[in-house]
Amino acid sequence: MEQAGFVDIEITPNVRQTLTIPSAEEYFERFAMGSPPTKNMMMYMQHNMGDATVSRFKVEVMKLAVERGGGNPDGPIDIVSPAYFVYGTKGRNS
Repeated sequence: MEQAGFVDIEITPNVRQTLTIPSAEEYFERFAMGSPPTKNMMMYMQHNMGDATVSRFKVEVMKLAVERGGGNPDGPIDIVSPAYFVYGTKGRNS
């Protein structure tokens, strides 16, 4: 930010927000199927590798969501999003 001409820079680290999704299935529908690159990849897999490959992919994505989101296969998935907030004032000579 200094290189961009900001002064009085303040950093707030370790800001975390948690989003709870009711299930791994809903996680898949909301995030994997809501991602155009993932949807395109799944269409490619279905066309070139078949339904079984698409099903295995879905199972693996949901398994990872459970592992990373709390470990409960029948319960909610917690998605923790860490961030840093950086504030500054644009200097007069910038």
